[in-house]
Amino acid sequence: MLHDSRRIYEQAFQDEPEPLLYGFPWWLDATCGRDGWKVYEVSEKTDKPSVLIPYCQTKIRGMKAFINPPMSQWLPILKTNADARISLVDIIGSLKAYSILDMSFRPEKNMLYPGEELPVHFRYSYLISPLQSKETIRSNYNEGLRRNLKLGENNYTIEESNDIQTFLSFCTNTYQQRKIKTPPWLLKVVPEVFNGLRKNQMGKLEFAFEKGRPTAGILTGWDKQTSYYLMAGRSVDEGGISAHSLLLHNAVMEANDAGRSFDFEGSMHAGIANFFHSFGATPVAYWQTKRFRGAGKLWALFH
Repeated sequence: MLHDSRRIYEQAFQDEPEPLLYGFPWWLDATCGRDGWKVYEVSEKTDKPSVLIPYCQTKIRGMKAFINPPMSQWLPILKTNADARISLVDIIGSLKAYSILDMSFRPEKNMLYPGEELPVHFRYSYLISPLQSKETIRSNYNEGLRRNLKLGENNYTIEESNDIQTFLSFCTNTYQQRKIKTPPWLLKVVPEVFNGLRKNQMGKLEFAFEKGRPTAGILTGWDKQTSYYLMAGRSVDEGGISAHSLLLHNAVMEANDAGRSFDFEGSMHAGIANFFHSFGATPVAYWQTKRFRGAGKLWALFH
């Protein structure tokens, strides 16, 4: 069943014992806009939904699109019945009136793999377990990362900051350096996410400083189980790479202190994926499915 179920979702979310960062209503408001997210309901022989899945409803080049919220690597799944069955074939098949559909899901208990009925692509996140000691984590770093960390530790200090504008300029610089188009939502969504993280004490912004001047920044968020590497940016200086490495290392160690896993989040960019691998992070697969209708098919040919 598909309709505006925000109230139902928020009520069910209050009873969630270990809520995930991507599922918080304030996170959905920050990434999609208060009226920009909808909820898909799965009901099993009862009027009460057993599964609730929030997703972002937006427009891309004037076409209606159902997608993951920005900065969210997969859609959160809220279960009111732990044994509920989840069929992606049924869910995607029930969604209507879109031109572009691009959704990712982390495999859950009783989630059926769609197989040939609904082709999916495997994407990968990269995780460091909280069960490892700091010494073990650092021993898994590759040689290039260790060199960068040594440079970083000798040249930079790390401080928490509220300077979101400098961070946004660093993020924009980083996209330009990689010759990647800056996401259209960046300047609006990132400040909203930062404010939500700070208000709810679920994340922070940190900079690496050299002689009082910021060189790189990293935004992290967390829930009870996991710390997430949400976004980072750096200056055009050569030292930005070692500063970025130091910031990530510091975030990994802070997550370990808190007993949380560290999620680098996924990237299909080979260079970025190799950087995550340099930390000894373990790749974990999740599922992405895309569908296009009408003018969305033409758009997909060029994107």
